[in-house]
Amino acid sequence: MDVVAKNLLISLVLDDLTSVPAAEPPAACSLLFDGEFGAEQVSVCGYGNVLTAIAFLTGLASEELSKRELATHAEHFPVLIAIRAVKRA
Repeated sequence: MDVVAKNLLISLVLDDLTSVPAAEPPAACSLLFDGEFGAEQVSVCGYGNVLTAIAFLTGLASEELSKRELATHAEHFPVLIAIRAVKRA
């Protein structure tokens, strides 16, 4: 994995995903980043649920969903995965 940091934006080039076990997407992201930054320096959060995934795929706007529908997060169906990785000192 090549990691390039520019202006707080991280771009990933994944050469081989076969080394990542079949896991939930946030867990797989943790595995990828832990090796580069260290487990204590990485936090991963998934946001979304089945309804928001379907809404995204069908082109619905977030305004068409209620706040309750948007606030529900299902770890098995993230629409967005947020990763915070801090460079080791």
